[in-house]
Amino acid sequence: MTKIDTFFKTPPDVGAGPGDTRSILYLLRRDLRDLSCPETREPTSQDSLKAPVLASAGIIIGFEILGRIWTGQNDPGQAKLIDALSEILHISKETAKVIMHFRNSLAHGYQLELHARDTNIYKFRLISDIHNKCFFKKRTENGITEYEICFWELRNQFINAISRVYQEIQANDTKKSNFTRMLPFLSPYKMTFNNKQVG
Repeated sequence: MTKIDTFFKTPPDVGAGPGDTRSILYLLRRDLRDLSCPETREPTSQDSLKAPVLASAGIIIGFEILGRIWTGQNDPGQAKLIDALSEILHISKETAKVIMHFRNSLAHGYQLELHARDTNIYKFRLISDIHNKCFFKKRTENGITEYEICFWELRNQFINAISRVYQEIQANDTKKSNFTRMLPFLSPYKMTFNNKQVG
């Protein structure tokens, strides 16, 4: 198995999976599985979404990891991450910018509201309806702009983005070189708690 295949390996539907070393993307995906449902199937009404804000933060971190790989830069800055997300997700730069504001609201306060430097206030409403296929929907009510985010569609977009980045690395020498350049910053690791390995 190549380093690319190892990094992008899909976690099993249950359990830690074989081996004792995991990529950070593998661990993130496994944790998201444990908070929602396996990637290998669509969610059902039987699935309960545990810790939706935490799970959303995990997905946003995942987008950032993919953006770093896409650009080949460990700290590309928000403008380059917005461009990368726009290209990876096939969305407008404006929507990618809203994703970055959502990221900032979670990362810098673990909340669903951001008072941005541009003096705008961004409010987010997280929805966990499995039938809602809205990724980011802008709503204005009583003069307040809010963005609805369907967790399950956010998750689907993340799973699709993983596949797109993986395929692009396989097909494009520049993207493969970017991945190779980023790999030392995305090192695999082992986790042990109370003398029991959990990674």
